[in-house]
Amino acid sequence: MRIGIGMGLAPAMVGGDLPPPVAAPTLALVLTPASPAAGDLVTLQGLVSGTPMPTGFASLTVTIAGTAVPLAGTGLQRSFVARGGALSVSASVSTVEGTASTTLSASIPAGLSVASVAGFGSSTMEGDAASTTAARALNLAAAALGAGTIRNQGLAGTVLQNSPDASGAPRANNGRDRFAGALLGANQSGRLFILYGANDLRYTGAPATFNLAGFSNDLREVLNGLLAGGYARDQIVLASPNWYPDATYSVGSTGFTGSNRTIHESYVTACSQIAAEYGVAYADVYGRMRDLGGPALMSADGLHANDAGHQVIAHAFLTAAVENPRAAVVPGAAASPEAESLSLDWAALPGATGYEVEAGVAGSHAFALSATTVTPGHVFTGLAPGSYLARVRAIFADGAGPWGFWTVPVAVAGVGVPGRVVTGEAVFAGQVAGTLLADVPPVSGVWAPHALSTGQAAITADGTALRGPGSTSQFIVATLDDEPLGTGVFVEMDFLIRSNSAQLTTYAVARASASSLTFLAAGYNGSAWRILKYVNGAVTVLGSYAQTEPIGSTPQMRFEVGPGEQRIYRNDVLVLTVNEPDTGLGALGEGLGLRLGAGSTAWTSSNGGQLTGVRVGRLP
Repeated sequence: MRIGIGMGLAPAMVGGDLPPPVAAPTLALVLTPASPAAGDLVTLQGLVSGTPMPTGFASLTVTIAGTAVPLAGTGLQRSFVARGGALSVSASVSTVEGTASTTLSASIPAGLSVASVAGFGSSTMEGDAASTTAARALNLAAAALGAGTIRNQGLAGTVLQNSPDASGAPRANNGRDRFAGALLGANQSGRLFILYGANDLRYTGAPATFNLAGFSNDLREVLNGLLAGGYARDQIVLASPNWYPDATYSVGSTGFTGSNRTIHESYVTACSQIAAEYGVAYADVYGRMRDLGGPALMSADGLHANDAGHQVIAHAFLTAAVENPRAAVVPGAAASPEAESLSLDWAALPGATGYEVEAGVAGSHAFALSATTVTPGHVFTGLAPGSYLARVRAIFADGAGPWGFWTVPVAVAGVGVPGRVVTGEAVFAGQVAGTLLADVPPVSGVWAPHALSTGQAAITADGTALRGPGSTSQFIVATLDDEPLGTGVFVEMDFLIRSNSAQLTTYAVARASASSLTFLAAGYNGSAWRILKYVNGAVTVLGSYAQTEPIGSTPQMRFEVGPGEQRIYRNDVLVLTVNEPDTGLGALGEGLGLRLGAGSTAWTSSNGGQLTGVRVGRLP
């Protein structure tokens, strides 16, 4: 047996075929960039050797200023968003032959510091798919800014725009409706990040009413409200919608499929352009996610960012840049020197070739009145009574500067509305309960229900108002008088708000055809005052003013229609103006009256925006 063993060992000993010794591992750490600044997206790479070579860290800790930093990635490559302070990294790798350890230290200079941050958006802002609260994009940005207060106003599943979806009503908790309560007053913050659009661009269920134009309009109204409400331009970061892969366009609940890359990128472009228009910082979240990982930054659902994606979003937030370097006008005095007037003044800007100035009703977050001037100063006249805000920007040879806002409302007194001629009037209070509209004797004019109406309106059980059809999916159109357009016509309605329901709509009708459902309309849908056009029954929303009326309130609405212009006055205050050209309205008639509709909810004596009176006629 000794001979057998010797023979077995000899080849190894003589031939030198013993396996080589296994090398102990080595480890070095590399940062990219080598000298990070606050807000940088930093890559930490472990460089190792050894046999077998380690494929991951045995241990790894990263702290800045003594606080652990959320990391993303796997194996020997990790990433994090830099913040100011002393960076300390400790790492080790192991093999069967031993362990190698090393450390790395650096000092990251402090960047901008704010006391509080706020985030406004949908699920990505809220933090969906982040592994921890600290790993969310807003929290990462807050840590880099040293913010002690974080106000996360992201709300999953929401859209920005107040536009009607396929139900005919705006989607619940949309950003346009909730921004004032979420971001102003006690919730105002030192830095605000807005990340919306991912759901708006995915919704394809009502393209005529819910689209890029509605998103852009309402995003402007949100920025108007924020800047007029006290935010400075350098406190706001507007981000593009986040990137996601093509497959995500075909996944979603009802209405949220069928979008595409072209639509997606049109929303990105709109955000960039609006950020430049207002002079706020722009964060290209879409471009950063596309270029710094794409699919690797997404969670399994293909819509929400994983931890690495949240780091890229935070990096985009923190490195956002202003895209409009032109000078901003500093608003000066604002006053109402006489009834129905608003006087605005501002200092001249060197290089400006002119100025755009706009005014609107305080609280509407829109500016229905506009003018251009060559020199500073302008007076708006003929205003309805109410409180007004205004904004102004300079025009240069290479484009417009950002808007400057007057932030203190100016009270404008009225002198009445002279010259209106009432040619038809009906009073519904005090009528016999249950009487149908066609049988309600008007003070002047004649009721003419449209032949295409599918239901009836009737006096309520308490005899105080008119309600719409008592069955679902019905409507009634009825005119009280016929007046040619001339210099203008009007319909004025006295409301009694019994409940707010998107399925119960109360509209004034102007220029109605007697043979087809073609007319202009304006009124209340439970959450907004709107102007619409009907052409052979097909409806288009021309404009919307968000307002949920208190239950029991009695607002008055006047719908004025002139050549190429349509206006809503609420309690004699102008709240909405649109300029739909007459050529786009089909073969209109001359009828002035009302339209009451019931969707999936039927009218009763105690619901909807009921009417206590209506007047129609000519404008002076």
